[in-house]
Order: sequence, then C-alpha cells, then structure tokens
Amino acid sequence: MQKHFPWVVAVCLALNGEASAKESLVVDVAEFRAAVKTAQPGDAIALKNGEWRDAELIFRGEGTEKSPIELRAERPVGSC
Repeated sequence: MQKHFPWVVAVCLALNGEASAKESLVVDVAEFRAAVKTAQPGDAIALKNGEWRDAELIFRGEGTEKSPIELRAERPVGSC
C-alpha cells in the first residue's frame, strides 16, 4: 500500500480542489480583472505592493467555506 501512497494523496487533493489552487500576483487593474474572472475556489489574488490610485477593483467570485477565494496585498503593511 505504501507504494501507492503519493498517488492516493494527489487524487484526494485533486478531489478537494486544493491541488489546483493557484496564486496570482497582479500589478495593474487589467491583470486584476483577468485574475478575478478566472479565479476558482482555493485561489488567491495578491495585489502588487505600491499605490493603487484611482483603481476601481470589483471582486466577485464563488469560493466555498473550505476553499475561499482570497484577496490580499502582496506583503501586508507592517511586515518585513
């Protein structure tokens, strides 16, 4: 059974949707819109550090309780 263990783990992760989760680092509004459009449960969208002046960011997605779609800064304010 140990011989097949990595394969079993990969299948379980895929069935839970966690194996396909991706992280997108976006640098402008166009990249943000594209990332939101294709975001799936478990994905994360990170906004590139810097100023996002006059940017209208509309974030709509369909995550789940166990696999939300996360929106965050590239590096949170105050972190090293």
